[in-house]
Amino acid sequence: MTIHSFETVPGPSTIGYGAMWSDYPSAPEDSAGALLGAQEGSLGTLHAKLVSSRALTINSVPCRAVASTIGQFAARERLCISGTRFFMVRASIPPNAQDADATRFLDSFKPDSPKLLLKPTPAR
Repeated sequence: MTIHSFETVPGPSTIGYGAMWSDYPSAPEDSAGALLGAQEGSLGTLHAKLVSSRALTINSVPCRAVASTIGQFAARERLCISGTRFFMVRASIPPNAQDADATRFLDSFKPDSPKLLLKPTPAR
């Protein structure tokens, strides 16, 4: 599976942001289970401790909102599956940063946005 991602590194008072998407070969039969698996994978990769997790829908797309801690940083993620496409957006928040900026970033994510549903450009 090819993963497309972009991340910025957080600083002492600067939020780090990340966005990624990938395509499954076929749509998962159990999107809720797939999202829980993605949550566990993300927590394990980051060595993060789960603070809270809840199911939600964004524009009729099944998602999870996940809050965790990574050392002194707070992390908030939105994980979504729309058909065969998996999305993740993350904000890593240092102790001295404004959480409102992270909320604005996460709330800007809409899985059905044409700007986010990128299609690969065919090779020429």
